[in-house]
Amino acid sequence: MGAHYFSPGTRLAWADVVYEVLRAFPGEGQVNLENSQTGAAVQVELSQLHDAFFTGQLQFLPPARGAAERQAIFDLADFPEGQAAVARYRHDVIRPLLALPPQARTRAAIENRMHEVQVAQTARAVGVPMAPLSRRSIFRWMALFAQHHGDLRALVPGYARCGGAGRSRLPVTLDAIVRQVIDQLYKTRETVTVKDLHYEIAARVDEENRRRPATDQLAPPSRQAINDRLDALDLREWLEAKTGKRAASRALRQSGQKARPSRPYEIVELDTTRADYIVVDDADDLPLGRPTLTYGLDLATGYPAGFHLGFEPPSYLSTMECLYHLIRKKDEVRPQYGTTHDWPAYGVPAQIVVDNGPEFANQHLEDACLCLGCQVVYAPVRTPEFKAGIERYFGSLNTGLLHTLPGTTFSNPGARGDYASAGLACLSLKELMRAIHLFTVDVYAHEAHKDGRGLTFIPARRWAAAMATGFLPPLPGSAEDLRLLLGRVATRTLQPYGIEFENLRYNCAALGPLRQQLKGAPVKLKYHPGDLSRVYVRDPFAPLGAAQYLEVPACDPDGYTQQLSLWKHRVILRYARAQQAKPDLAALGRAKREIRALIQAAKGRKNQRGRKAMARFEGVPPSLAGCPVPEPDAGPPAPALAAPTDELLSLAELLAGGQAADANAADDGAWGMGWG
Repeated sequence: MGAHYFSPGTRLAWADVVYEVLRAFPGEGQVNLENSQTGAAVQVELSQLHDAFFTGQLQFLPPARGAAERQAIFDLADFPEGQAAVARYRHDVIRPLLALPPQARTRAAIENRMHEVQVAQTARAVGVPMAPLSRRSIFRWMALFAQHHGDLRALVPGYARCGGAGRSRLPVTLDAIVRQVIDQLYKTRETVTVKDLHYEIAARVDEENRRRPATDQLAPPSRQAINDRLDALDLREWLEAKTGKRAASRALRQSGQKARPSRPYEIVELDTTRADYIVVDDADDLPLGRPTLTYGLDLATGYPAGFHLGFEPPSYLSTMECLYHLIRKKDEVRPQYGTTHDWPAYGVPAQIVVDNGPEFANQHLEDACLCLGCQVVYAPVRTPEFKAGIERYFGSLNTGLLHTLPGTTFSNPGARGDYASAGLACLSLKELMRAIHLFTVDVYAHEAHKDGRGLTFIPARRWAAAMATGFLPPLPGSAEDLRLLLGRVATRTLQPYGIEFENLRYNCAALGPLRQQLKGAPVKLKYHPGDLSRVYVRDPFAPLGAAQYLEVPACDPDGYTQQLSLWKHRVILRYARAQQAKPDLAALGRAKREIRALIQAAKGRKNQRGRKAMARFEGVPPSLAGCPVPEPDAGPPAPALAAPTDELLSLAELLAGGQAADANAADDGAWGMGWG
């Protein structure tokens, strides 16, 4: 997939017709296309192609027939872990060479890089070797990576050529002995050589053979077998065991002077903070608390790339909502928020720079971004200057907007003094959203700023100049690919009644044949935590070119899953379980009504933390859900509450418990692979 451009030679499918780009005129906003079947040439507006892409009518095609096998798989996690590790290793090898101009990628440069990798592997400072290096292999990897638009999956070896790489060839008992010795002796601060491990393993094999019959003796493993398992150890885990967590972080993270990007979306900085403002409830104007703001800033132009504002705590949901917003076109901003200017920034960034918060630091985020042709770079710990651009933007947002509004909390208690932030707050979340749009698009993007070299610039003019000189925002393969890649992962087993996920059932007619083919094997699914009305089930048997994921709706005749987030569902589930042992869908619906009634009864309370949780419970699913939001259905009136004081206490405990469960389990097992 990777990042795609409307550049000569690019193949695309538009309204079920295959075209090839002949020429592009970015300055004039025109593209020449050739119909691959009839050979007819047509000239279209670039904006028309972008609109067709984001509405799902256009998608990019593989550059060659040989790439179809890899294009049919959406996610790097769909490959065996051994093959995914090979792809990451190959990418680490060629990454410095890709930064060189094409004419500088000479034989001497390749040999120098081979020497660097071999020295680093000997010192245990970079990734583990998967195979002996050769100049031909490195040239081939760079060609594959470039041919597939920077898609990491292009570096995954073909299944037929794997030869069992990554799978143990030792007997199960012997393999267990080897791994046990490595865990007990090698992952320590003391120095342990391979020879020491070999001796200890031989001694334990001898002890095991004394308990086994003469016809079933184990032979000690070779030293190479031990080396293979040492090489396969997770580098971060090994460094932490040998040097400690802080030293391991310093060894694995980028340091030194940052490269200056030369084009838009080459580097986008991403960060999350609590907005310095207390918002109020739309209905009763009582304070709710400070919302979470996740923001992206393009480093080359200084132009804001996108943001997410809501009561969700910093999490996978807030991160992916921000990524989705900065990638997609924002044509609705001007009519919806009344801005004077449009918000032109969109596309897949080549690199995002983030800190080490749990909402950013995970392998699955890196894999999803690399499948989009985007690399994740982590800033060193306690170095805010590494993301100076986004830090400066937050300062401008605070001083230029939030600190000027009644109800601001300022940046610290000392600056606030005796200012009554909660009592003076007057903007709701929707009004604050409009204020941030107006400030971002009409003020910040069009006022003068100074960069790190002391030069004055205007972000909007820099962006317009880049577009006029030929910059084409890169796009994912299709709008559907974008939604699927930014979804969360889980695994389940198909049943005759469909899929059971988070005590909800999902089913459709297409699952029947798939269940017969799987024969009890688990299936991978993706879902959006802000919208549990549907999940996407991967069909591993789908033919090339066919849809790889099936959209499966919830079995929900009463509309329980509409506007239902994962956090809200867990709160309802806890409440329902307190009433009965195993609640069904109807019981969950009744619990949802009762909680809504409790919230209405508790609206007059001024505890901001509790009201913030209530606002989060009543919130609308975020935009990434990809479906229209229906009007709220209040349902039949809830029964009268007999003991309001006790019920309000129960509600506070319930929402607090939901917050705690979300903090401990948000982005957890729902990922199926330990996301956090």
